[in-house]
Amino acid sequence: MRGREDSADRDQPCREGNTEGLSAGEHTNWETIPADLTISRRDLPHWQVGGATYFVTFRLKGHAGSETSGTGVSPVDAPLSSLTPSERTIVMKAILFWHGRKWSVDALTVMPDHVHVLATPLERSPGPWFSLTELMHSVKSFTAHRIQHHRRASGALWQSERYDRVNRNEHEFYQKATSILENAQRRGLVEYGWEYEWFWCPGKEELRRRVGRG
Repeated sequence: MRGREDSADRDQPCREGNTEGLSAGEHTNWETIPADLTISRRDLPHWQVGGATYFVTFRLKGHAGSETSGTGVSPVDAPLSSLTPSERTIVMKAILFWHGRKWSVDALTVMPDHVHVLATPLERSPGPWFSLTELMHSVKSFTAHRIQHHRRASGALWQSERYDRVNRNEHEFYQKATSILENAQRRGLVEYGWEYEWFWCPGKEELRRRVGRG
C-alpha cells in the first residue's frame, strides 16, 4: 500500500503542483485516525490506515454509473442534472484546497456525474493521521452547499455513500492513476485524457509537453 514515505518515488509527471488561489470552507476539530487499521461501515465497508493511499469515487445523487457497479452504491429515483463546467471547477478546487495541507492528491478527475480521486491523507502529528472520512465530508459538504446555492436549489447533491479502496501496491496505484487519466477519453469528452480541463495531477502541464499534444 502507498504511504508518504515512498511518495518521492512516484513518476515525475504527477508531482509538484500549485494550488494557490483555491478556496474551500475551513473546518476545525478534525477527526484523526491511528496508524493501525480502522474499519467502519454504512452500506459499504471503509478501511482506513495511516499513510495509505486511497482510490475514491463519489457520485451525484441518482447516478449509478457503470464504473462502480457491484460496489453497493444504489441509485435513487430521480437523477440530478449533470455538473456544469463551472460546477466541476468548484469541485476540483475544493479537493485541491487541502492538497499539501491535509492530504496529498496524486490525481483527480471531475466528470459530469461523478468524481475520482487518488490521494493520501497526511499525518497530522506523530501518530495520528487526517481521516479520509472527514476530508470527504468537507469536500462534499462545501461543494453541495456552493453548487446548490448557485442553482437556487436545496437538498442533497451527492450520494451519501462513497466508494473507497486502499491501494495495496505500485501496480494498483498506477492502474488507478491511468484509469483517472483516461476517464474523460473513454467517455468521448476529449481525444486525449490530459486535454480534459477537470483532470488534474501535479505535473499535468509537464505531461502534456512530454507527449507533445494538447
